[in-house]
This record gives sequence, structure tokens and C-alpha cells, in this order.
Amino acid sequence: MHILLMRPRLEVGGASRILATLAGGLVGRGHRVSLATSSVEDESLVRGLNIRLLRLPLYPSGLAQTVGSAIPLAVYAATQGVDVIHSHHRFSSVVGKAVGVLTNVPLVTTVHEFKRDRRRWVGVWVGTRCVVPSEALRLHLVNYYGIRPSRLVVIPNAIEVAMPRPSDLSAMRSALHLPEEAKVVGFVGRLSHEKGADLFLAAAPRIRSSMQGVRFLLIGDGPQRAELEGLADESGVRDSVVFIGEVNRASDYIPLMDVVVVPSREESFSLVALEAMAHGRPVVATRVGGIPEVVRHELTGLLVDSPDASLIASAVAGLVVDPGLSREMGRQARRVFGERHSSKVMVDRYLEVYCGL
Repeated sequence: MHILLMRPRLEVGGASRILATLAGGLVGRGHRVSLATSSVEDESLVRGLNIRLLRLPLYPSGLAQTVGSAIPLAVYAATQGVDVIHSHHRFSSVVGKAVGVLTNVPLVTTVHEFKRDRRRWVGVWVGTRCVVPSEALRLHLVNYYGIRPSRLVVIPNAIEVAMPRPSDLSAMRSALHLPEEAKVVGFVGRLSHEKGADLFLAAAPRIRSSMQGVRFLLIGDGPQRAELEGLADESGVRDSVVFIGEVNRASDYIPLMDVVVVPSREESFSLVALEAMAHGRPVVATRVGGIPEVVRHELTGLLVDSPDASLIASAVAGLVVDPGLSREMGRQARRVFGERHSSKVMVDRYLEVYCGL
């Protein structure tokens, strides 16, 4: 089977990692994979993958880019025997739909996040099948956009995670000035309101009061960076907080953490929680969106009922002071990851969708 994957840019982020994981899994099964994109900002995503990269004007979105991408892709699909087009972004789905009309090749779209705009345009970017990573996002697409349930398929996200060597972790701790005996509580994500990094920092003083010497890592960047640094100063925890910024492989830092916090105000799935589970780390997260479908309360982590700093602090403190409970939740998290979120499971499910078309 020849699958044409599409995304405007392969940038640093969860959706691009999922696409790359899917591409690698499909190639590993003997399928032919092409990827249409305007740029690859994170080369590590495609390094070593035996796929054909098609550079097209898929970014920014616009009429000229639609025509400039759809026509050459239609020619490519018709001459290279493309069986399925699979888009991972709304704009590339618009282009993919045009290609499908010209070539009669079915379109699969994956929606990675909650959106609340362009409701009237839903017919332009939804494919024959629309895949979502969580039941929460499926219900949103039905209730807000009016997409027929029969067109929607839930396939939980999966990723490949490299396990670091102990010597590498020791070197990272040293570089970040983290004492070997210090407990580390971490946040990974965009520093923006919906991801809740401000709640993470607001919880930090309460967590530190329960255990001296605890350290807080924030990995990521975004519009709230300066505000959050000011909040760390004002709350008196700046000496315990390390702002790492944006990195290509944020998951490399998760093994340094004893507890991973996902304090999102809105989340369709939470790839960070998945990375924590893969590394055997317990998660404290808000019970919003698709997070409860990833984190199992009191088995692989703890869920708090609302984005509230005091609730987050209480849950984190309970794990920090009870290493036995943390280890058991981490063990269960790794087990659940292998059973439900391995790349093999995800690729199998996508192949079922492709073959059904």
C-alpha cells in the first residue's frame, strides 16, 4: 500500500512526532510512505526513515498554496499509485480533499486538538474517515462541528521513546545543578495559558513546604515565559526552579523527574503524560479533555478535578513524600503504556482504517 502523509510543517511538537512514529511503523510493515510538507524543522523526526519527502508550498495557508500544492500532488498520486491520503492538519486536509476529488483517492484526516472556529468550513477539511486520539475529542467534533459519528474513529496516540543511559542522566543532572538526592517535579509543554504552567508554579511553594530540597523543571517556551519567571521570583521559589526552554527531545528530561505534572486547562490527549508513562513516571494531571483516557486515577497517576494549584500541590506532595507509591504507579504506567499506547497498536489501528477504505 502507498500512503501519502501530509502536514504543512514538521515542527517540534506532538502531532509531528505522532506522524513520524506512524510513518516509521508503516515502512516497517513493508508499506510505501510519502510525506508532503513545506519544511522539516526537526530533522530528527525523519532521519533514518525510508520515506519520500515532497517539498510543497503547504505553509502558510492560502488559495495560492492550495493550488500550488494540490495540482502537483494530484499528478503524483495518479502516477505513483497512492492508495490513501492521510492529512494531519486542517489546511493540508483542504489540499488533500482537492487531491482526492481529482484522483478518487480516499482521504483520512487526523484531528489532534480542540478547536472552536470555522464551523461552516467543516465539510472542506474532514475526510472520508476522521481519526481522533480520544473519546473527548470525538464528542467535541460531533457536538460542535456536527460531524457524523460514523465518520469518526478513536485511535489513541503512540510514540517511540528512547531509554537514556544512566551515565547520560547523571551528566544531565550535573549540568542542571540537580543534587542526586533532590526530588524533581517537572512540567513539559508550551508556556501558555491552556497548558497551565502558571498553576504548576503556583503549586511549587506548597510542594516545597512538604519536602525541602525539591526542584522544579519547566521544559518548553511560549508567550508566558517572562510572566512565569516573574511568578517564580514573587513566590520565593526561583532558587528551586530551572527553566530549560524549548528542546527537540523533551522526553529525554522526563527520566530526571520523580513526578510529571500535566496541569492543562484544555487537552485533547496529552503526549507528555504518555511520555511519562513510557519512562515509568507517575503523573499528576487535571481531569480535562482526553487526559482521563491516558492517566488512570490511582493506578498510573493522580487526577485532580479542576485546574487548581492547591489540588495539584496536594497530589504532587503525596507522591513526593511516598516513594513506594510513586514507584508502583510508575511500574503500572509502563505496563499500561505497553498494552495500550505502543506504536504497534497505533499502526495496526490505522491500517484497519486504510484497508477499510
